Amino acid sequence: MLAQDIKAESVFCRGIYSTQNSLKYAEWNIIKRISNFKIVFKLDDDSRTAKFKVRKGNAGIIVGTGGWERETGEKTSLNMFFSQTNKSFKMTSRYSYLRVQGLCDKKIIIN
Repeated sequence: MLAQDIKAESVFCRGIYSTQNSLKYAEWNIIKRISNFKIVFKLDDDSRTAKFKVRKGNAGIIVGTGGWERETGEKTSLNMFFSQTNKSFKMTSRYSYLRVQGLCDKKIIIN
């Protein structure tokens, strides 16, 4: 796989990463893998990675469930929603106050 192929399969997003006590500006990349999607969040000096299984929902929405990579405990604690019409991204956690919202530069392609 060439470097330009990886870049073509990536969607760049920026927005807000909020927890119970803090609100941070964040940038992230949604990277398409063979069987799932990988999202790499860049927060100040920190980087976090999540993996998602995605499917098409109603009205052009992509729905995904997944969890943090290299974390112990619940593996499916994250829910992701991506609107193809306005390219908006939203992620929530079932077991914490984590919320991520933002806009992306292009649509996610699911085959």
